[in-house]
Amino acid sequence: MNKIVSKAANWVYIAAAVCLSLFALYTATAGVMVDMIQRGMVLLFVLIMVFAKPITKEETKWYVKLFYVIMLVASVFALVYQLVNYRKLAVSMGALTDFELLLGIILVVSMWVATKTKIGWPIVIISGIFVLYAHFGDLLTGMISHRGYSIPRIVSH
Repeated sequence: MNKIVSKAANWVYIAAAVCLSLFALYTATAGVMVDMIQRGMVLLFVLIMVFAKPITKEETKWYVKLFYVIMLVASVFALVYQLVNYRKLAVSMGALTDFELLLGIILVVSMWVATKTKIGWPIVIISGIFVLYAHFGDLLTGMISHRGYSIPRIVSH
């Protein structure tokens, strides 16, 4: 069973890499798309590759594979939602529903997990500090203080 899952994940990884390459070639020749679609498509293929790669290794423990499968499915779902509903999201100007807020949080967590997986903790820690700064800036004093932003406002950007 472990070999079947590893082989399936390898095919998913290869398919995402090929799709990303074809998408890059398409946009290079046909011109760029709406930024929300272009960024969403690139992020979709990259997150698929990042989360599928650890699953391809047969020596990876089953619970680690399960975690990466959950991250893969959650991030794909959130990005497909964004790609399908990009017009509605663009016109809403940051006014998110609770479901969209949840999907945004899923994407932020997915990005942190993908970054930790491929680069390590330093970038995750730095970005986490900036998110905390954006939220709790009103508690600071002097030149670095600001009014602070709500979680939905941070996620909507």
